[in-house]
Amino acid sequence: MPPVTTTQITSRELSIFDKIKMGAVMGSTVGAVMGLLLGGMAVRQYGPGSQGYMRTVGQYMLGSAATLGLFMSVGSVIRSESYPPLAHRRSQWEK
Repeated sequence: MPPVTTTQITSRELSIFDKIKMGAVMGSTVGAVMGLLLGGMAVRQYGPGSQGYMRTVGQYMLGSAATLGLFMSVGSVIRSESYPPLAHRRSQWEK
């Protein structure tokens, strides 16, 4: 019988670009939903103005998505610091 081979499961740390993308997508999604809610409330309260309902709500959504996406992408990079691997830290503690 041949020996059983085991595959080694390794996880890699996300790159900075991946973290920026993930923060931007999360922020843009939340911002678009917030823009939909706030834009809908503004159109309902003050009326659509000369641009119409869809364009006014769309501007709210785009503005909120861009702003929150930018802040979340920068925040996700600032928050994530690179630490040494856990095995390396354990070996330092045991000394």
